[in-house]
Amino acid sequence: MSSLINGKTVFGSLAALATGAGAYFVAYPYNREVYMTNKQINENDAFTVKKIEEAYKKLQESEKCNSLLKKHLTKDVLNKLKYRKTKLGASLYDVIRSGVFNLDAGVGIYAPDVESYETFKDLFDPVIEEYHGFGPNEKQPPVDLGEGKTSDFPPLDPKGKYIKSTRIRCGRSLEGYPFNPLLTGDDYLIMEQKIKNALETFKEGDLKGKYYGLARMTPADQKQLIADHFLFKEGDRHLQHANSCQYWPLGRGIYHNNDKTFLIWVNEEDHMRIISMQNGSDVGAVLERLNRGIRKMEEKLKFSRDPRLGWLTHCCTNLGSSVRASVHIKLPKVSARKDFKEICERLNLQVRGIHGEHSESEGGIYDISNKARLGLTEYQAVKQIMAPELQQYHETNKECFYNTNFPYEELSIIFNSGSSIFRNVVIYGIGDKKEILESLKENYLSTMKSIYFEGNSIRFGTRELLDAINEECNLNIVYSKSDFIQYANMIKETINKKPKKFSLALLINNCDNDELIYDTIFHDCLTLICSTKKIFFIATCTRPLFPAPGSIAREDLRCYFFKFSTFKYLISDDNEDDNMDLYDDDDEVTHKVESIKAVYDSLTPNTKHLFSLMMQQFAINNYKSILSDDVFLQAKNEFLANSVPAMQEMMTEFLDHKFIEKYHDNSGRTKYTLRIKKTVLNDFMESEGIVFDDCNEE
Repeated sequence: MSSLINGKTVFGSLAALATGAGAYFVAYPYNREVYMTNKQINENDAFTVKKIEEAYKKLQESEKCNSLLKKHLTKDVLNKLKYRKTKLGASLYDVIRSGVFNLDAGVGIYAPDVESYETFKDLFDPVIEEYHGFGPNEKQPPVDLGEGKTSDFPPLDPKGKYIKSTRIRCGRSLEGYPFNPLLTGDDYLIMEQKIKNALETFKEGDLKGKYYGLARMTPADQKQLIADHFLFKEGDRHLQHANSCQYWPLGRGIYHNNDKTFLIWVNEEDHMRIISMQNGSDVGAVLERLNRGIRKMEEKLKFSRDPRLGWLTHCCTNLGSSVRASVHIKLPKVSARKDFKEICERLNLQVRGIHGEHSESEGGIYDISNKARLGLTEYQAVKQIMAPELQQYHETNKECFYNTNFPYEELSIIFNSGSSIFRNVVIYGIGDKKEILESLKENYLSTMKSIYFEGNSIRFGTRELLDAINEECNLNIVYSKSDFIQYANMIKETINKKPKKFSLALLINNCDNDELIYDTIFHDCLTLICSTKKIFFIATCTRPLFPAPGSIAREDLRCYFFKFSTFKYLISDDNEDDNMDLYDDDDEVTHKVESIKAVYDSLTPNTKHLFSLMMQQFAINNYKSILSDDVFLQAKNEFLANSVPAMQEMMTEFLDHKFIEKYHDNSGRTKYTLRIKKTVLNDFMESEGIVFDDCNEE
């Protein structure tokens, strides 16, 4: 019934597969893994070696190529791997072919078969480690689909304002078969029929549906399914050059349930892509449906899984859990930023257009998904998209932040998170317990009635220190997150009972701490307290001025707090340092509102953002910000390395216009201070809509 020709199994009379192949499989079990005996490239394959060497040369000579392939295919690795091949005949050239033809690729390699991950591990392992952060000695954790835990995934955007749809998919490869580049036409037909047989188990319930073979689909059906984002198109140039689209559309197809919320792609990039999707942002419902579909398919099919790498896939970016959880989300403001993709990278998110990888956005809508898949369980992979919901965070918090305009009064709260609590609370530096207590008493506790604390200090006994503060100042100290919701409600109730002019000075320290930024309880409580519309903001942060752009949440917090700190300390007339006198009425040095506004309006958006950050930092650091030269240089270098080269231009501009002044302190260190007259700055703030009512301190 079959014959072996050049290591490939060829079947005759396969036409019957379309109608009755189920019995055919029972009568003749089929195993695609036919091994070649020679695992080294011989003299007859010298042409392959030459192609590999020429490919290496092309990669190294290309100035525009920055792929992981180019980085990790060193001369030593090349010489070690160029004569190797797998049992099915895959060479190094088959692995790197796509990246050689597509020099703009980010990764640039594909596995032609399962064995390639071992045979060519000297190339795959470093690429996998850099992409996934998964070292050669690490191991994929056991399967955890999150069954029974879908309540951990509430809707990301309950009002449906930004997220259009949610989708979770996973890849699976049939055990005993190579990946696309080494599949024959017969393989595609047989694999398709095996999958169709397994789909017969979906006879009832919400997974019930119909399979459509791509070769037999009408053009109208095909066009509509693509437009609805249900059906895949023939592979892009990256897959084409990996030889992953051979015999197209033979053996390819799609199964979808009647509601089109559960789909299976057959023989696209991977043997199977199991997909659950629906409009809106209910991640839990999407995951629950996906899990039921996976378990059903596992009843009839065996999939390729490696003890170390997890579920095996054609592209090494999908290894491990193979889960990609994504949302189609409208991000018109955030996506306009030049560093949009860099921001998503730092959030460990992947950005695509709405038609898949290497496609473009339409109407400001992007496909945002988890980037990491390896080293995480399926449950953990989905969990990644829950924290940084970009646009919703910005918009839903904007109202409660921007509608507050109240003078400073007696009540302050400190929010902290993680082990850095007192390292960053005291912005004047780390000292022993006595020094920190004295600093807190001198600078904060005279107006403070309550402290919220969560976390443990690695420097000293935090509970002991807080008890000492409480004993000295009779403060109400809250220790745990579980108490904080109740505490926030108490604050809200107290504030609402106060006279209209009463306001809360909200001192949020360490506001760029990652744990704090993604702490949902913190955000819930902050929003709750902000809803009183009686908040005056002061934020503190001891990271360098102008830190590298991190999360959207982090940058938004800085911008919000800048708006409401409104230079309280900056415009103070109190001044004991002769080197830091604010400008007087001398016409030569007094800046008119018009000149300041003219300079401000001429700045680029990036520089305006830097100006905002600078003003915030000046406003919060004990009357004015004094930056030592090394701190300034660290900040400048960090910003230049991660954003746009605007720092030096801005500093020169500010120095020229006397926004700031450079001088040397008593120890000879270079420092910078703000040099703008109080009344002029007040007028400027007023012209920009930044209002501040001076506090009436006794």
